[in-house]
Amino acid sequence: MMLGALLSAWSAVVPLGAVASMEVPSAVQAVMFRKIVGYDSVLGVKKPEEVVVCIAYQDDKVDAEELAQAFRTAGLKAAAIALTAVPRHVQKVDMLYIFNAKDAEVLKPLLAGVKLLTVSGDATLATAGTVTVALAVAEDGKPKIFVNTRRMQAEGHVLSASLLGLATVIKE
Repeated sequence: MMLGALLSAWSAVVPLGAVASMEVPSAVQAVMFRKIVGYDSVLGVKKPEEVVVCIAYQDDKVDAEELAQAFRTAGLKAAAIALTAVPRHVQKVDMLYIFNAKDAEVLKPLLAGVKLLTVSGDATLATAGTVTVALAVAEDGKPKIFVNTRRMQAEGHVLSASLLGLATVIKE
């Protein structure tokens, strides 16, 4: 299923009035990030089942475990890993999921020299330049993709023009 079709299909099942306070559900995030991997010239050369995702958590282990399961169901290798343990695993990881700004602040020194794709379900992290790709729910009820190109370049990734055409691109 093409990413654009996935965006439209998801919005058809979410009532518009419920969208304002929603985040993109774990299962939808996992499927979308799996699709996004295919648009990355670095990770796209790997088979999806070879892509390793670390869901870094500090206070939200249950949410991290749920999200890791969603990523595994979507066909990626994934594990929820406590923030304190992330440095021991970072060299084996292709994609790092960051929940929030507080977690990002803890990980900031580690991310300075690491070439992995950072992602989040919190779009403010992409707009702030903390992660490369983030998802949010738009006013029309569809998941919206945010891509920070400066962060993308710092992480050594190249996302295709077709993905950037579907995304809100942040160049700061």
